[in-house]
Amino acid sequence: MAMLRVLRHPIRPMAAFAVLLFCYSAVARAADPYEAARRDYPDLFQAYYDEGLLEYCGLLTEEAARGFLLRRDDLLARQPLTESQHRNVRIAAGIAIDYQYDNHGLGGQKLWCRTAGRDAYNRFAARYHAGSNSNQAQ
Repeated sequence: MAMLRVLRHPIRPMAAFAVLLFCYSAVARAADPYEAARRDYPDLFQAYYDEGLLEYCGLLTEEAARGFLLRRDDLLARQPLTESQHRNVRIAAGIAIDYQYDNHGLGGQKLWCRTAGRDAYNRFAARYHAGSNSNQAQ
């Protein structure tokens, strides 16, 4: 019985430590302004992420860059942000794209650019052409 009592005590501090660590990490995640920006403004985050992807992949042409600007301006017109909120979204997207670049490595980057990069390019190019056509009609 004494042996069982001795073994119980080291487990309780470890369990308490695990609960404390979990609670701290949950509070830290909730307080992270970049995670909040990513969660609260997903469309704008995605636009900045895609623009960063195009830069990494060498696909940022004038057409794609103008499409990005049109998309960004559309999103900001629909949901105006403070300068701080906007900055946090840009930083969050930059962090996310850097992580993805590191995760893909040199070999995986080619496939990443051919798939996700090409998709991002096509979205921005389509937005640019949609904006160009509406400007010509006016």
